[in-house]
Amino acid sequence: SSAASDVYKRQNMNQSDISKFQWITINLMVAVLFAGLELATQKLSVPPLELTLVRPGGGVALIAVYIWGWRALYGLAAMIIGIAYYKLTDIIGSDITPTLIIAILLFSSTLLIRLTIGYWLLKRYVGLNNSLTSIRKILIFILCAGPISGIIPALTGGMGAIFISYLAPEDYLYSAMVWLVGSTMGVLIVMPLMLAFFAKPRKIWRKRIVTLAVPMLILDSMLFFTIKEAVSIERTRFETEFISETSITHQKINRQFNEYNQVATLLGDVLYSESAIY
Repeated sequence: SSAASDVYKRQNMNQSDISKFQWITINLMVAVLFAGLELATQKLSVPPLELTLVRPGGGVALIAVYIWGWRALYGLAAMIIGIAYYKLTDIIGSDITPTLIIAILLFSSTLLIRLTIGYWLLKRYVGLNNSLTSIRKILIFILCAGPISGIIPALTGGMGAIFISYLAPEDYLYSAMVWLVGSTMGVLIVMPLMLAFFAKPRKIWRKRIVTLAVPMLILDSMLFFTIKEAVSIERTRFETEFISETSITHQKINRQFNEYNQVATLLGDVLYSESAIY
């Protein structure tokens, strides 16, 4: 009983010893980091479905919940709704309609579902304030924070995209798979950085800033620019093909129009000749 009590106190230590000013700072930091990553990775969407290959914003939110608890997400809640509104108005329009409101609530709830499932899994199977010194715990952490907690949001997110007519039903499974992979990649990208800089026990995680966080930050930067360049090439190829197909279609329409015009002219000449005879 005493040992269990000590574990509980140690797990909740990171929340009880934080002042109100620190909580405000943490909320602002998480919200700004989430918004910045969401807007930055929006440029990494791949045509023609405009699906994002990496979603680190959700990873930031989940790791923040794991480190500081739900109190770290007060500011993030408003930011989630704001980002959803910003993205959806480009698709639906800026007019406040029932469709827009439902879509905002639907897409916002997908992240909250993931946070709820992910936090529960991490707390139960990894434990709070875990130093992750074993390969087994690291793998469990990645599985719980990545694919397992991301399955339901990936499925509901695809349904939301179909609801706003952004996604065709036949592309639903592909979209859900890309969503799941992007969410898992997002966790893998931000997890080492946030844990090294903010997780407890600090005595252990502080040592990993140089050995883990800095190299990971360099790799993340390289990955971002690599994906950005690949997306740019793919977008250029898609636009070129689209222009080419449009030009071919335009030529076909012009050719058919000219043929119809010739037939109409011929018929007009015949009718005019017959009327002149009579």
